[in-house]
Amino acid sequence: MYLSSNRPEILLRRMRRVEHMREFIAEQHVTRHDLCHPVFIRNDIARATPVENLPNVNYFPVEEAINEIKELRDMGIKHFVVRPRPDKTIANDPQAVMKFEAQVIEKIAKACPDVTKIIDGYFGMARTNGYYGVVDENGMIDQEASLRELTAHAVTQGRAGADIVVSLGRLDNAVSSMRAGMDAAQLQNVAILAYSINFGSSLAHAMLDGTDMATNSYAQTIASKIGVGNIDEAMRQTAIEIAQGADYIGVKPATVFMDAITRVKQEFRVPVATYIVSKEYCMVKAAAERGWVNERDTVMEYMLSMKRAGADKIFNYWVRDMLRWLKETA
Repeated sequence: MYLSSNRPEILLRRMRRVEHMREFIAEQHVTRHDLCHPVFIRNDIARATPVENLPNVNYFPVEEAINEIKELRDMGIKHFVVRPRPDKTIANDPQAVMKFEAQVIEKIAKACPDVTKIIDGYFGMARTNGYYGVVDENGMIDQEASLRELTAHAVTQGRAGADIVVSLGRLDNAVSSMRAGMDAAQLQNVAILAYSINFGSSLAHAMLDGTDMATNSYAQTIASKIGVGNIDEAMRQTAIEIAQGADYIGVKPATVFMDAITRVKQEFRVPVATYIVSKEYCMVKAAAERGWVNERDTVMEYMLSMKRAGADKIFNYWVRDMLRWLKETA
């Protein structure tokens, strides 16, 4: 830019010189309203149990999960991703799994009617062999049978009291099938969060590492999710699933795909959520434990960047820490 000699110098840095001035010009702020807290629930434990490979994250029996939700609700968190995980004895029995999911959701809905209950049914559709959905005699996912089961899960979850059910972006036409099923069941008020942009990333599923499920799970991830370099394909899938009835669009992983968040927000003007997945979380935790990064500053930068990119809600495992950090920086 050309500046004539009779104009004052433009000195942007004078507005950055002290903290209160930087706050005066801050364009984005993360608040508790931006945060969603995942809650993992198991049917085979009696007390809180650490999640494999996820530091400071626990599985809960349902009654302890309710206490967790109530405590965070009273601290100002209103949105929860409920993730029931059935044990191996029932994991391959869809009816038993749906009964378990319904019991979990009904209890949470009764105890906590004033919070948003987002039901992520990944574990309900996942088999012990690592596949998501019904596998045919050739070892391939049976698309139609899997859609029928996914829709049955959505209807069960909606009837039990879910506010939002999740489509994970692993089956074509999942959103239209779930929407039709729920509408037929008079569940028009239950919303769908579609992970239309669920990249086939190496950063997911830390909790499966070292388990029997891992090999097939990773193979199906590559076969069913969007390639990490394919932003145009991601936009096509988003357009299709919005047309099919998605109310909210999800993007995962979060930290390395913020361009996708921005594209969805700019091109479709819909609500966007993003999930900081397990290995994104673990990388920061591991670096912080070694003193290589400041955990608070790193996480706050991540959150601000995601919000700036266009995320309306951020699903993450730092919610308790974030409440403390936000208070410290207020």
